[in-house]
Amino acid sequence: MHPPVDRQRAGSVPWVPDSAAFVRNVMVGRNGLTRDVLVGIFADAGAHEPVSHLATGNVTFGGVDALSGLVDRVERAIAAVIGRTEPVFVRSIDQLREEIESDPFRDAPFEEVHERCVSFADGPVAGLELPVSTPRRDATAFALRGSDIYSVTRLIG
Repeated sequence: MHPPVDRQRAGSVPWVPDSAAFVRNVMVGRNGLTRDVLVGIFADAGAHEPVSHLATGNVTFGGVDALSGLVDRVERAIAAVIGRTEPVFVRSIDQLREEIESDPFRDAPFEEVHERCVSFADGPVAGLELPVSTPRRDATAFALRGSDIYSVTRLIG
């Protein structure tokens, strides 16, 4: 197990990660997946200085040579802890920055947006005709960029 690095106490220059991982369908602290366990899983899989963010399995890290191998190791280790397999999606910090700067939600199908969402897929998404909305029209997927699907929600009633 690898405890989180306290950069403030260590007095080191801030380290900038080059990747972000999003673990689907987990809440840190549930089913034995504590923050320390999650960070340890990434470190043991080969991630350099992993840091857990929020309570939803978001982890930044760097220094990985074989990303696909890291994802496989992380998915197996998480499954061993929580008892089920959940996918891990990794994006580079540069890719995330480019997406943010491109303002992907500027063309949202309605003005009063409650939530902005990105759904990750394992690879190219074929045959999805957008926009697609829920029957209540409170959520609409409206854009596809690579393997990322952008959607928005709104409050109704």
